[in-house]
Amino acid sequence: MQIENLANFGVLKSKLPEQLKQSLLEESKTAEIENEELITSLTDRGVPEHRYVEKSLPELVPFVFGVKEQYDKTFPDLGNTGILTEACDYVMATPWFNFQKKGEFLPQHTHDGIYSYNIWLKIPYNIEDEYSKNPKHSGNTISSFQFTYL
Repeated sequence: MQIENLANFGVLKSKLPEQLKQSLLEESKTAEIENEELITSLTDRGVPEHRYVEKSLPELVPFVFGVKEQYDKTFPDLGNTGILTEACDYVMATPWFNFQKKGEFLPQHTHDGIYSYNIWLKIPYNIEDEYSKNPKHSGNTISSFQFTYL
């Protein structure tokens, strides 16, 4: 795992186990048709479609909780932020696929909860290619992932 320390809590970067990656890639091939659609406040024209992860869920959940355990060891106390009046078990909302096409983006938005994560399965081009085709945005973060938190 790669650790990135920030001003308060940091970020962990990890690779998916190959079997889980293949399972998610395989499911993603049919999820746009077969899996239940996730409707959010972002659902609109020009925003990537969201579909729930279904078949790969039994493999994905233990992996995510394993990374959460490593996160807690690396950055202790995030789970003890004092939001609740009594201890509760952590639960994970059902994860989803975003089927994003070149030029689409997700506007800044909020995820409820203590922890959040992203997994990129397929990126159809390099960011350098995007910049070279559009010099106006050269070096800009127009197409990059940004994670904002307090």
